[in-house]
Amino acid sequence: MLAYHFSEMPYPFVPPEVEKELKSARIIIPNSYCDPKVVADLYNRYLDEYEYADELGLEIMLNEHHQTMTCLDAVVPISAAALARRTKRARIVILGSPLPHRDNPVRVAEEIAMLDCISRGRITSGFVRGVPTEVQPANSNPA
Repeated sequence: MLAYHFSEMPYPFVPPEVEKELKSARIIIPNSYCDPKVVADLYNRYLDEYEYADELGLEIMLNEHHQTMTCLDAVVPISAAALARRTKRARIVILGSPLPHRDNPVRVAEEIAMLDCISRGRITSGFVRGVPTEVQPANSNPA
């Protein structure tokens, strides 16, 4: 049996009154509520947690979402690249490279292939269409 460590890397510091007004955390939220210094600390904390999971013998799973406070991991290949170099044994599962948000699927395939080489074969990749709230931020046509 495989056990995975997974986090969407949330940003937990949106003021409660704003969160209450939004009625959903899965919608576009202005970046004025985001402190770049806090985000830098969070990214490093989340990457450290994944590295620790590797040391504990867990596998790693990543995904991405866009324009939401529930997921700071907006470009999974970047996180996967950092983890490919920072971890030693864990499989790195990319559960969700949303192809409709990218201009060229061949480019995505090249990125995944490069990650697989850097990690020495530890990448497993999945492709998704994304969720409806991400169409506008991606400036993509859902059709």
